[in-house]
Amino acid sequence: MKTTELLGEVAPDLARLEQYMADYLENPEPVLKDASLHPLQAGGKRLRPALVFLAAKFHHYDLEKLMPVAAGVEFMHMATLVHDDVIDQAATRRGRPTVNSRWGNKLSVLVGDHLFATAVDLIAKSSSNDTIRLLARTINEVVRGEIQQTNAAWRLDLTQGEYIERIGLKTASFFGACCHVGARISGAPEEAGRRLERFGFEVGVAFQMMDDILDINGDVRDTGKPVGSDLLGGVLTLPVIYALEHSAERDRLRALITAGSFNNGQLQDVLGVVRKSGGLEYTLNLAARYVDQAKARLRDLPDHPAKETLYGVADFMANRPV
Repeated sequence: MKTTELLGEVAPDLARLEQYMADYLENPEPVLKDASLHPLQAGGKRLRPALVFLAAKFHHYDLEKLMPVAAGVEFMHMATLVHDDVIDQAATRRGRPTVNSRWGNKLSVLVGDHLFATAVDLIAKSSSNDTIRLLARTINEVVRGEIQQTNAAWRLDLTQGEYIERIGLKTASFFGACCHVGARISGAPEEAGRRLERFGFEVGVAFQMMDDILDINGDVRDTGKPVGSDLLGGVLTLPVIYALEHSAERDRLRALITAGSFNNGQLQDVLGVVRKSGGLEYTLNLAARYVDQAKARLRDLPDHPAKETLYGVADFMANRPV
């Protein structure tokens, strides 16, 4: 299913969001405008602003108040991607050249800073200080997760618990925050806001697990990045952690990872061992459990077409092509 079909309940608002964001990136400095528009024009699922919209549907839905916040969270997300690509020295994202590969690292860092500043400016226009503080704390959690990932590079003793903590910080916390702010702006009761925030968090965990499966067993035409990109950077995800513990070839796998880098042949060896280990199936089953937990959070919310859309979003997380 295409994302536009999946998010049909808010598809018109997401279409408006695209133009709203493009208009907001108008800038008298031509290179800053072009480089900032580049990640926006690359497209994306827009799941984070969609969650802002969907979480607000259960109470007072005010698009004029929601639009700047939805744009703001997507600009924040784009900023983290631009900075990530500098850190990872990535050449492509979603099948297109990255900002750093076109304009260099120095300008890319400034573009990421510009996107963050733009996000804060937008969010401050229509939100309370509490919302700004919540999103600021969330970005700090994303940074903590990225630092944990950097510090854990090539570590053979990385545990499943450490992995889940890391993806909770670097991915799931942002999904949860998007649901939280959407609910808050709509005037939702506190309990409903907590349920929606937890829904977003658990969906975010499943989303990252599926991304990590796709890094092992995906197709560059779907993912927009080469298979094994995480492994090449020493990022050990749950399928790899599982293989290190359970594969019949775990000693060879440990020896390859201990070297701290791979040529292409060694990378293919590692991918093959992980695929045969049962780690992909294990991760997929765990992602499905998080999806079930997320869906359970919605049961006591008011009946609304948005509830069915959120159920569909949750199911999508555990059924992306692997």
